[in-house]
Amino acid sequence: MGRPAVLGALLDRTAWVRAESDLRIRNRALAAIGEGVVIAEAGDKNLPVIYGDDAFSEITGYSPEEIYGRNCRFLQNGDRDQPALKSIRTALRTGEECQAVLRNYRKDGSMFWNELTLSPVKDENGILTHFVGIQRDITARRKIEQQLNLQSAALEAAANPVFIIEMQGRTIQWVNQAFSKLYGYTLDEARGSKPTILDSGHHTEDHWQTLLDTIDSGRPWSNTTVNRTRNGYDITVTEMVTSIMDESGETSHLVVVHEDITAQIEANRKLHWMATHDSLTGLTNRAAFREVLEHEIARVQRNGNQLAVHFIDLDHFKEINDSLGHQTGDEVLKIVAGLLNDIVRKSDMVSRFGGDEFAILQIDTNDTSNIALFAERLLRALNQPLGVGGAVARCGASLGIAIYDGENPKGKKQEEAEAILEKADMALYEAKKKHRGNYIIYTESTRSARTQTHPPGRCHGKRPGRRAVLSALPAPD
Repeated sequence: MGRPAVLGALLDRTAWVRAESDLRIRNRALAAIGEGVVIAEAGDKNLPVIYGDDAFSEITGYSPEEIYGRNCRFLQNGDRDQPALKSIRTALRTGEECQAVLRNYRKDGSMFWNELTLSPVKDENGILTHFVGIQRDITARRKIEQQLNLQSAALEAAANPVFIIEMQGRTIQWVNQAFSKLYGYTLDEARGSKPTILDSGHHTEDHWQTLLDTIDSGRPWSNTTVNRTRNGYDITVTEMVTSIMDESGETSHLVVVHEDITAQIEANRKLHWMATHDSLTGLTNRAAFREVLEHEIARVQRNGNQLAVHFIDLDHFKEINDSLGHQTGDEVLKIVAGLLNDIVRKSDMVSRFGGDEFAILQIDTNDTSNIALFAERLLRALNQPLGVGGAVARCGASLGIAIYDGENPKGKKQEEAEAILEKADMALYEAKKKHRGNYIIYTESTRSARTQTHPPGRCHGKRPGRRAVLSALPAPD
């Protein structure tokens, strides 16, 4: 062998060694990132495997010797009803590149998700010679994706409104169908918007700052919130806000779940109204009056003011009921309730205790003479003719008044309230007993009832006696 031939052989050997080294390096690199390589011969219609690297063996459990000469379809283990196989067959037939995700099976029979990239290899003449398959086991990722899809489907189908806030821009990233149904915003409309699109204006900055402080501390937020829909309706919801952390432990997103309790709140409000109000006149009832009285007693004891309780009894209501019927009597009660509301201050309270009995709570009444003037105004108003259903009725009234100044309290506010109500009732009894159409003030300092009788022309004109004055005159305009 001449020197040129020897030199050529050495160069060929060197090139082969370098190529073999490059191949090992590439195999190791692919193995390091978990990607297996398999090479099939394209010239054989059966596409036999002629090479499989260590990473491929690690993924599938098959050694290179076990796969050599076989078609890779054995990895489907009979599971051939997969849509991705159609695109692979097309690529093999046309010599094109393709990507697909397949259910493959390891040697031990366990299934794994294989993300396959199939690439054709051609020679210098453009003739297809081989196919190279890069295999990646994405089973773990697929499980996470499936879990996310399930969770997303569950959130989408949830009955409660759910939306996700991206914290970097503090904008809405996603909403479910229940959110769209309740608030009127579609996903496309809500995405990218600030959560303030739901702001009703009912909450202060402190409310929202407390929410953010709670979330920043890593605790979930739960509260009742009044929000506004796209159509401008205010609704009450219970709100649960939970933070999602990123890899650095910072809050990246907020998951917000709402439950519409507007109907429940309205039902509770109606029940509370029914429990605290008279259904005929709309005035508060005895129980509500008593509760406010106890609260005001405590305030008087703290601040040193005084209050007055007026018991009002309509003198001739029974005659109106008997003469004109209960329906007319009910109308008279509603008219009287309106008259009393017109006379009192906004800070005072008017209640109906039942039948023809009413009560007024005057607060901050430091001048007894003003209480007497107020009582006279009440009597004058209630002695005026009342137009009812085409007739005119005059019923008049008697008043019993008790004043409380907080001095020398005898017990708890409940006991004090009971004592005040008893004194007002005693004063009313004395007023009706001695002379109707009058008021009596039960003074706390003397612990005695002082009768003050109005002159006949001051409130009543000609006193009708025990009989109500009824006439068929048209009701006044």
